[in-house]
Amino acid sequence: MGTYRDVDVRRGLPLADLLGALARQEACERIALSGLDDDEIADLVRLFTGQSPRADLVATLREMTEGNPFFLLEMVQLIADKSSAAEAGPETLQALTLPQGVKDAIGRRLDALSPECNAMLRAAAVIGRRFGIQRLEAMLDFPEEERSEATLELLAEALDAGAIVEAEHGAYAFSHALTRQTLYEELRSPARIALHRRAGLALEQSLDPALGREEHAAELAHHFFEAAPGGDVDKAVDCLAEAAVAADRKYAYDEAVLFRERALEALELRVPQDEERRSQALLSLGEAQFIAGRRDDAIGTLRSAAELSRTVGRVDLLARSAIALRGHGELGSPPPEGVFELLQEALERLPEKELALRARLTARLNGGRAQTMSGRMELAERALALAKASE
Repeated sequence: MGTYRDVDVRRGLPLADLLGALARQEACERIALSGLDDDEIADLVRLFTGQSPRADLVATLREMTEGNPFFLLEMVQLIADKSSAAEAGPETLQALTLPQGVKDAIGRRLDALSPECNAMLRAAAVIGRRFGIQRLEAMLDFPEEERSEATLELLAEALDAGAIVEAEHGAYAFSHALTRQTLYEELRSPARIALHRRAGLALEQSLDPALGREEHAAELAHHFFEAAPGGDVDKAVDCLAEAAVAADRKYAYDEAVLFRERALEALELRVPQDEERRSQALLSLGEAQFIAGRRDDAIGTLRSAAELSRTVGRVDLLARSAIALRGHGELGSPPPEGVFELLQEALERLPEKELALRARLTARLNGGRAQTMSGRMELAERALALAKASE
């Protein structure tokens, strides 16, 4: 019995000639070994850890490793060292650094490729598991007149080595998600920042203006967020806001919260600090947290937004923070402590011309415990009159 990697078999090499000769022998049988399937992966995890894994963890392990037993054992051992295998999910794997054994095994395969091919694959790793030729070309440093031919030659080299496979519609994909992750983790921070910026710009240039950006909003936000340490913070914040709006439209409220949180992270990198924009970002995050059902987080975030709005003199943002605190408190939960005082403060400081905001503030002042029925009626009528006047 002998074993070999099928990607190492090329015409003209001694192994190819030997296999051709063996195939003519009646006693020779060739068996193609594929990766383990979901049931087999689950059995392997149980045998190794004594625990039954979640179905989504098994699916993610298969996607990352293509069922390769060596890679699977390395990943399962890492999970067992960090958490309970029965409780681990896809998010557990995403938070882990690849085991050194996996990096070494993949690194040995990549060492057989030229330095130029490895550089091309690292750029592709920034795009993702799947990538297209045009976007990849735009990220490489070849002269424009040579770019297409040079990229195709390097792709052919990677294909022959089995590092990537052809996907549908002229695209390519890494043969293993772990190969892509290894290449990505090899990038030093400056190179990673620069490549993410190139990836974001290449994606923007490839979009059809007539179709808009919403379909790719999350991908644009990812690239420009990762590129934000390079200095283009405002671009990252704008893209993250677009992605949050797109997530809201799909009712992906937890995803919208994540984008709002990342916008705040990006703003921390801005020099000089833009406190007004931070107060706006805090307000947007608090509203998103309320919608996602994270009430306690939202209350804390909106209080911070109100405090910062007061500091920077943005009474309109102070008013909106107070309105958000009171508005979401009406859904069967008691109003947050101090919200009526905050509403009153905003109303007293808000200019008379801000009729719409004044109407909303007045309406939300309704419902205080000390109010009489006649007092509530008076507030309601005043809010209605302001709302009509603002039309």
